[in-house]
Amino acid sequence: MTVAAWQQNRGFTGFLVGATVCGVGVGWACNALLAPQQATAVAADLSIITDIFLRLIRMIIAPLVLASLVSGIARMSGASEIGRMGLKAMIWFVGASCLSLMVGLSMARWLKPGAALHAEPAFAHALPVAARDVDVTNFSVAEFVTHLVPRSIVGAMAGNEILQIVVFSILLGTAAASLKDRAERLVELFEQLTAVMFKITDYVMKTAPLAIFSALSSSICIHGIGIIHPTWVPTILSSISSDLSRKVVTSARCWGGFLAPRPDLECYVTTY
Repeated sequence: MTVAAWQQNRGFTGFLVGATVCGVGVGWACNALLAPQQATAVAADLSIITDIFLRLIRMIIAPLVLASLVSGIARMSGASEIGRMGLKAMIWFVGASCLSLMVGLSMARWLKPGAALHAEPAFAHALPVAARDVDVTNFSVAEFVTHLVPRSIVGAMAGNEILQIVVFSILLGTAAASLKDRAERLVELFEQLTAVMFKITDYVMKTAPLAIFSALSSSICIHGIGIIHPTWVPTILSSISSDLSRKVVTSARCWGGFLAPRPDLECYVTTY
């Protein structure tokens, strides 16, 4: 890491810390000075930034995965190399997702981080009984396998179905590689799209301090400063779980003897 990059990262960390402090201060002030109805209205307005940030995160994942995989696979030479890459890509995405889920579920069942909150989502009463009481034992291997193949790539991208996007990307990249010069413009288009999506990702991540400020201020505005005490434990455990998940996935990757199809996608696969 260069000195300029280190200074930039340190400055961004300062923005995150400042946003945290400001969010707590603004939320506490609104909760103390405003009536409950006014505080609820202010919190609803403040939470708009957080909702937009989360939507932006979901927006960039599908095109980023599609463009990166297609451009990477299309530049390979030989059917055997493409086949190995496709197999590694599927193992990587499926394996990383499963390992991340195992780590997260294990930490949740062991530590029960939300036990102290005693909170129920505000929209829970609006959900139908079928949505609240999900039968987790009703799992079918056939449905899982058939679900990997998208009915429509547009629908898969709209629903952020990552595994379906991976399957389509492998097929599209393989077909483009087999056509060679005839698909050169298409491959260049996906390479350019990859660069553009990473630039958009950089733009989105720069708004993270605003999202932190919005989330903290809106929550404290409604629940008061006391909400910090029962929520700091889940927050810390979430960070530990994310770091542990990345370490587990990286260790499994090294033990398996292959790298991710695109190393720069590792953070998205292990945290999405």
